Amino acid sequence: DVSGLEIRKISKGGPAEKAGLKVGDVIVKVEAKRVLTLKGFGDAMSKFEAGAAVKLRIERDGKEQDVTVVLGKRTEY
Repeated sequence: DVSGLEIRKISKGGPAEKAGLKVGDVIVKVEAKRVLTLKGFGDAMSKFEAGAAVKLRIERDGKEQDVTVVLGKRTEY
């Protein structure tokens, strides 16, 4: 029973794809901050600039893991 944001689309060649994220992954934390809503995710991500490496905690296939995403320009995601 994981609460978070399910990834439903990955942009080809974008930061999420480059980090290895997949459709169906569920984002549960941005850095150490729990995210449950799209607004909460947006608020957490707005603190970082393009080029920043941001650690996401995701759930995939019933297991949690950390993934680091290097952010692109805001128009890229």
